[in-house]
Amino acid sequence: MISIYSTMTIIALASTPDLVDRVVAIVDGQPILASELGQNSDTEAAVEQLIERRLLQAEAKRRGIEVDNQALTQAIDQIRKRNNIPDLATLQRAVQASGRSWEQYRTELREQLIERQIMSAIMARGTQVTDRELKQALKRQPKLSEQRRLSHILLRLEPGAKDWEVIDATERAKVLLDRINQGADFAEVAKANSEDPSAGQGGDLGWIGLGLTDAAFEKAAFGTDKNTVVGPVRSAFGIHLIHVVAIRRSPENDTQREQLRNQLRQKNARKALTETLRQARERALVKLLP
Repeated sequence: MISIYSTMTIIALASTPDLVDRVVAIVDGQPILASELGQNSDTEAAVEQLIERRLLQAEAKRRGIEVDNQALTQAIDQIRKRNNIPDLATLQRAVQASGRSWEQYRTELREQLIERQIMSAIMARGTQVTDRELKQALKRQPKLSEQRRLSHILLRLEPGAKDWEVIDATERAKVLLDRINQGADFAEVAKANSEDPSAGQGGDLGWIGLGLTDAAFEKAAFGTDKNTVVGPVRSAFGIHLIHVVAIRRSPENDTQREQLRNQLRQKNARKALTETLRQARERALVKLLP
């Protein structure tokens, strides 16, 4: 079954009328309804994820980030081709079968594309590393530790991504993994598909040590053998395929600087996202309701 059919979230409004009009939070005067949370309607985490999405959308608007109709049409065409849907009419029927109108689907997809753009802008700013940060990290670096030369492919997910978005990204990663397992060059696949700043270098992250990357990413990267590709792996940034290029211990001093710089880029990108959300929350009026 093509994934666009299976990953659409269907909210059974008729069976849960008490959720339709219950406001669980307000962000800058715009309500978040319990019905928007689906099966996770009673969890604080689900509410917080939707609040973060609204804050990212507000930040994108503040920066003037928009997705025009041409870009939206191109994205819809890519989704259709990726899921082997023969024509637009078939995709529209799949959307309607999921309980959404076509306009609702277009609106949600436009919001997702805007969130992806603002996330990329935030991450790009966060990848800057000062000489002072690098010097301090070198002082903390153990004299003997295992390091791995890694490359990765990232299919980015914004905070609070919906279940169908996670499933869709995971399925896309599986397709790429199959291509790699069948002999496609990892670097070329990364250049064409990765949504990380490292894509231009074929996904190369350099030498990575323990303790400075996302926990799930680190567990996968350090839990497999040399010359293997592991994934899909879900991290705070999205869905990864990770290629373990080489393994070494006790790195030479002249390679430590670049290795640590790459690690700090990843760490700073996450910090930049957290700080942007904090500032956006301060500017917005966010109110949680019982």
